[in-house]
Amino acid sequence: MGEFFKSWRRKIGVMMLAVACVFAVGWVRSQARFDAVNLQVLNATFFIQSREGGVLLMRSGPTPFFQLFRFHSAELKQAKAVMKWDQWYGYRLDYQHRFGGFEVATGTGAARSEIRFAALTLSYWFIVIPMTLISACLLLWKPKTVKSSLGTQNYLLSQVHPLSTAH
Repeated sequence: MGEFFKSWRRKIGVMMLAVACVFAVGWVRSQARFDAVNLQVLNATFFIQSREGGVLLMRSGPTPFFQLFRFHSAELKQAKAVMKWDQWYGYRLDYQHRFGGFEVATGTGAARSEIRFAALTLSYWFIVIPMTLISACLLLWKPKTVKSSLGTQNYLLSQVHPLSTAH
């Protein structure tokens, strides 16, 4: 079994499969829970939200409040009841484009126009399925083996460096 993991391809394949499994767990969890991480760096706030089968990555700033790090988690039904469940509530959209599992949006704050944001939403399936397929290829495809005879090696060596062959 140790020989199976000697190749760098197989090591990367196992690593990618583990990351795909973590995202698959997030995908399942996002069907029932709303999770959010907010991180403030200098004068901007970065948001990562997981909900309803997707991940939202957003940058907003300049930020009028200071809160270095915040994690929030709630049941999806509870979150929908408490919040107005419009993803862009409190923002004025300048640009929005949706395609398949993607959404790209930019805009300003509805109450404060100096606050700008840029956001990208990805569906979990767009992350999990390609990572699983790539890891399967890396794990299951066997590397090519080159069979060579000693005579062929000596001939090739003499072509590269004439003094390298034994006479």
